[in-house]
Amino acid sequence: MRLTRPSAAIASSCDVVKLTFGGKDFAVHKSILCHFSPYFSAAFDGGFREATEGIQPIQDLTDEDGQHVVSWLYCGRFTEEVHSYKNDLRISVFADKFGVLALARAIFEGILLDWQANPAWLPTYRDVNYIFENLPISSPICKLFMDRHAEHWTPDRDEGEEIVHRRSVDHDFLEGVMLRLSEIRDRERAIKCRCCHSFFQDYWDEGNTALEGPNERVPTPAVSSWNDGDGRPL
Repeated sequence: MRLTRPSAAIASSCDVVKLTFGGKDFAVHKSILCHFSPYFSAAFDGGFREATEGIQPIQDLTDEDGQHVVSWLYCGRFTEEVHSYKNDLRISVFADKFGVLALARAIFEGILLDWQANPAWLPTYRDVNYIFENLPISSPICKLFMDRHAEHWTPDRDEGEEIVHRRSVDHDFLEGVMLRLSEIRDRERAIKCRCCHSFFQDYWDEGNTALEGPNERVPTPAVSSWNDGDGRPL
């Protein structure tokens, strides 16, 4: 996905602020940070403590997460050799909290493409609880988690710790899965499930009824093709 990078003039600003991830400070040009985030723009250009001290602590993220965030801010990509799915989830929460919309989009698109390449994969219940505790239920990742379980989960998929964690899974997640299962049951069954074959934009732009995407439906014959052996329809 192509992202709009800050112009050379913006990036050449000498004002530098610090983001603290996992106790480690990362120096970032203020203009670049404010370019992507209205939250940071207000914090560092307004009358807040961050503007005076030039430091923004980031809670619940590791220094490795900070490395990925800074890499994305400057290069539009993550440090792939150490980048992981766990990083994605934590950085998604960061992007939502601080209004870094382009980063949230990039993270979600990467997760969706990875899952479509591996249809058998399901998020753990710990991951489900983490995401639903930290993101609004309307977020694309929450919707993807619900779709994934509604379309692909079966009881035999849960083993060991997952059976234990299932008992305390987030209520909103369970309700969403139940509603999604009702939609699947009541509709004519699509040949292709949404979470494996939709495009990134289908999820991201959902606001009203844009979720379903194109479905291939099985045609219903107007006249029965069954006969009694003599060519006469039954």
